[in-house]
Formats: sequence, C-alpha cells, structure tokens
Amino acid sequence: MTAAILTIAMTSALFTIAMTTFLFTIVMTASLFTIIMTADLFTSIHTYINTLFFTIFWRITKVSLSLKMRIERELQNVAKYFFITTLSSLHIGEDGSMFPNCENG
Repeated sequence: MTAAILTIAMTSALFTIAMTTFLFTIVMTASLFTIIMTADLFTSIHTYINTLFFTIFWRITKVSLSLKMRIERELQNVAKYFFITTLSSLHIGEDGSMFPNCENG
C-alpha cells in the first residue's frame, strides 16, 4: 500500500516537473522567435531577459510561498498543541482562580 502511494506521488511529481519544463521551453522559444523576427534587437533582448528572470522569479516565489504555508501550518499546530497542553495543566479553583494543577494543593 505504501509503495503504491509513493509510486503515485513520484509519478505526479515527475509529471509536474515535466509539464513545467515543457511550458518553460515554449515560453523561451517564443521569446527567441520574437527576438529573431523583430527589427528592434535591443528591446527584444531586453524582453527575453525580463521574461527569463520573471519565470525564474515566479518559480522561486511559488516554491517559497508553498514552503511558507507549510511552516505557518506547522507553527499553528505547535501553537494549538501548546494551548491545549497548557489548558489541560491548569486547574480552576473553587473561587474561579486558575493555577497549575498540582497534586499537593
């Protein structure tokens, strides 16, 4: 069962990488075609470089946002755990005051 899940996950990851590379290649090929077909070479090269850097920046940002979301989710889990364990260690006295739960008083 675990092997099947890992196989599906790896296949999905490889497919995502292949499609991203394929789309990246199409964008770069189209940009190169634009450079070749236009008369204003400087503007075309500038556009190509901007497209290249934007694509790389977008991929890095996408990965970093995904990582940021994972870190935030883990921090929320830790905060929930800490909150629950703190509440479970408190004892509400008869007068309504809260103090740590201890056996001797």
